[in-house]
Amino acid sequence: MKISVVVATHHRPHALQRCLTALAAQDLPAEDLEVIVVADGPELVPELELPFAFRWLELDRNQGQSAARNAGARAACTDWLLFLDDDMVAEPGLVRCHLECQAPRRVVFGKSVDSAQTGYYGRLDQDATPRWPDDAWFGPNCSIERSLFEAAGGFDETAFPRCGEDIDLGFRLWARGTEFVYSREAIAVHEDRKGWLARLRAEAAHGAAAVALCRRYPKYRRHVPSRVQRRAWRKRLAAELPCWGGSGRAAWIAGCKNEAGGWQNLRRMMGAEVAVLMYHHIGEPAEDPSLRSLTVSRKQFRRHLAWLARHRHTTITPSDWLAWLDEGQPLPERPVMITFDDGLADLQWAFSEAGSTGAVFAITDLVRTAGRWEGRKVADQTRLAAWSAKGIEIGGHTRTHPDLRGLRGADLEREISGCRSDLLEFGIVPVAFAYPYGEYNDEVVKAVAKVFPLAFTCDEGLNDLCTSPHLLRRTMMLPGDTMLDFHFRVRMGRSPLNELRTWLRLRSRFRGLLRRLGFSA
Repeated sequence: MKISVVVATHHRPHALQRCLTALAAQDLPAEDLEVIVVADGPELVPELELPFAFRWLELDRNQGQSAARNAGARAACTDWLLFLDDDMVAEPGLVRCHLECQAPRRVVFGKSVDSAQTGYYGRLDQDATPRWPDDAWFGPNCSIERSLFEAAGGFDETAFPRCGEDIDLGFRLWARGTEFVYSREAIAVHEDRKGWLARLRAEAAHGAAAVALCRRYPKYRRHVPSRVQRRAWRKRLAAELPCWGGSGRAAWIAGCKNEAGGWQNLRRMMGAEVAVLMYHHIGEPAEDPSLRSLTVSRKQFRRHLAWLARHRHTTITPSDWLAWLDEGQPLPERPVMITFDDGLADLQWAFSEAGSTGAVFAITDLVRTAGRWEGRKVADQTRLAAWSAKGIEIGGHTRTHPDLRGLRGADLEREISGCRSDLLEFGIVPVAFAYPYGEYNDEVVKAVAKVFPLAFTCDEGLNDLCTSPHLLRRTMMLPGDTMLDFHFRVRMGRSPLNELRTWLRLRSRFRGLLRRLGFSA
């Protein structure tokens, strides 16, 4: 099996000489190897005696490494391609290891010894199973069948001429069902000798490429190593300083900002945060004292809606959040989500009053039998369908509202998958699920993730790109909340005032217990 090694270079003759010398020492028959060096712009041809077939190509002007690599691939005379950078020194067995691992519809990527990549290759050395997006890349020290490279369209010279092209092509290959294989024996030493200023420029270019990749592949945003949010003001300040404050991270963020077209655009794309407000019942409190904490009065609910309107908040649905996560669909400037657990029938008033979108999580066995939950009537199929037609999303809340942590196997599947099947039977396509009582464990989360794209807990806090789609946070509206509590819940996803009140009550009860036990407090 023969292979073509493509090396892109640009005004680094000494690095290129070390690269070619290392290729000359490969433990592979010279007749099985050809090396194509593509100069990204005119420069002098190195004078070396090499044992393999060697060709030198030049682009008429500097176009970037994507164009240089594509030119080398087009000139190749073999069925297999291996790409290297001019500052990479291959170990003697590198090319042989690539050939031994290769097969049709497969990408083989080796190890680049570089202090910056120690953690990445350390993980692969322990578990060589590639995963998206970490291992969906194709660049230096990667090999591929030439026909597959051509079918995928090669490197994108327009959108990613100098940076990000390896991830872009990797994503396209992954989407085609290409198998990615890691070879820990295919080792190349990466001799990166950039100066301080060149490193900062490279970091800025990587930041710009990250935003361009996120724009093309919205799901990738969850995996970008450092997102920019409103409260990260120190990073933003450093990114505005001359020479990017001397920080590689600040330079990276500056590149992100420039590519996005400003901080506001970058925040809309990467830094959106949403509070999810959780209600159960709107109306008169229940006679049972243990259920009163689940009821918010109509007057209080009206005040909540008026506050949201006055502060220009826009309600969204779980589908809106999912579309932003997966497709990059824009969200309103100040999004907030309103959810109702248990699907009680008297929520009809709340929807008529609100005139906005939201989500209801239904207990489907009770919906089917027009039963009652906690003494109140549950909405039937007709009412759920009417709400859904008006833009209120209906989600799953299991069939019988058990604590899912106590279920296993078929029982767990019945409550989760059966709940979704019931909603589909009602003519509703559910997007989200709410854990009963907010309780979950790893097994429950995995079972829900197989059936629903989103799931909500009762854990407090805001939701952003890094929040697991199946561990979305919500803050529960309490009848004793003040409007300041509501302000905090919308802005922070929790109420510090309520946390303080809870702490004071616990402290008072503890002191009372000590007195009853005869201890001085």
